[in-house]
Amino acid sequence: EADGFAVDAGGTLPDGTSFAGPRELVQALGDDGGFTRCLVQKLLVYGLGRALQPGDASAVDAILAGLDPRAPTLRAIVLGILQSPLFRQRTVLRR
Repeated sequence: EADGFAVDAGGTLPDGTSFAGPRELVQALGDDGGFTRCLVQKLLVYGLGRALQPGDASAVDAILAGLDPRAPTLRAIVLGILQSPLFRQRTVLRR
């Protein structure tokens, strides 16, 4: 309960997997590493200010390789992106 309102932390994913709370959601999403890869890709798109290109796959793989596979953290993902040559050597268009 938050500020007098009940919070329903459960749900069902598009593939039909049900979860009851954040721990079960993490377990449901984190089984194959797909969630972490998608998160890295989406944050990299945001950081670069452009869509990913086929040649960017190696940068995504390198960022993922630098994470603890048992417990990747958002902090480690963001640091991996910031330290990647792809991010550090990006071209910023000025208007």
